[in-house]
Amino acid sequence: KGVRELQRQLYGRTAKGIVCPRWQVTLHPVATYRHLGTQLTRDGALHQELQYRCNQQKQGIQALRSTAFRCGDVDDRHAIRYTDAFGTSRLLYQSEVWPILSKAQQSKISAALIGAYRRALNMCFGQDPAARWTDRQVLLRAERIPVQLTIRMRRLRYVGRLISHGPTALLQLLDYTWNIPGSWTAHLPEDIDWFLTFSGRSLPEYSAQNTVGTFMEYIFREYADYKAGLALAWERARRYENEQLRAAQWRHDLHALACQAGWVKQDRVLQTRYICYECGHTCVSLAAARRHRLLHDPIDEAQMHAPSNQCLACNAKFHDRRRLLEHLRYSKPRCL
Repeated sequence: KGVRELQRQLYGRTAKGIVCPRWQVTLHPVATYRHLGTQLTRDGALHQELQYRCNQQKQGIQALRSTAFRCGDVDDRHAIRYTDAFGTSRLLYQSEVWPILSKAQQSKISAALIGAYRRALNMCFGQDPAARWTDRQVLLRAERIPVQLTIRMRRLRYVGRLISHGPTALLQLLDYTWNIPGSWTAHLPEDIDWFLTFSGRSLPEYSAQNTVGTFMEYIFREYADYKAGLALAWERARRYENEQLRAAQWRHDLHALACQAGWVKQDRVLQTRYICYECGHTCVSLAAARRHRLLHDPIDEAQMHAPSNQCLACNAKFHDRRRLLEHLRYSKPRCL
């Protein structure tokens, strides 16, 4: 009841605002407020901010099409750089502090980004369905990665700057707010796991306590090492995402060829398929292909020697079993 009464006093038809007699100022609450180029709403929703970001990106792209892209002699590399400078920078402005996005919001941002790359590379949709470019083909030609990974990288850089240049009390604030559902700090546990996986950094104190505050202390002590690890993780993740995009596009083309040759039936909706090179069996999902592969190959030896998260050969402990499997498969000298 008290909350409803306060909302009525602040946002009702007869709202008089908040009066500060000391400075003789009256603050009038509004539904939307623009602050430092962002749209802040009363309820904290993000849909108006995302729409505003997309509109700002369109304005930047339109300015490019009337100036730099008008002559038509800009190569793909410079066209993508111009698009990132005038369009992507506006679209992802302050994206590092965005709360958790829904699938619809992620699709909206991804469609806006890929649409700008399509215009820059002249890969727009045509009338012929067979000649249409997929989103994966656009990202591969632009040499870019999905927007979710770009936002994650911006967030990790932002956290590093906050810790290195901010007050020490900020460590406690971030450690307190990371478990609040829906906040931008709720992304930090997944971001830290991504950083440790791709950078190759090993932090025993974080693996033992598994708190964000411990990782923030590492950034505060070893900021130079954190920046180097962040650059390494970005390069490795970019290569991994490009390989995944190429593999997905290859499976898409393989299914189209298999349908043309009559090996599989043409589905109404094109599906990703996996083909066994031993017997020609086709599978719809990767999990089904792995189960079928067990009929031809024995079980992975690393799976048999990983009952827990500790290596039986060198007694090294890992954060989870997945990292132990990577250690058994790729470590030098080999433990198997």
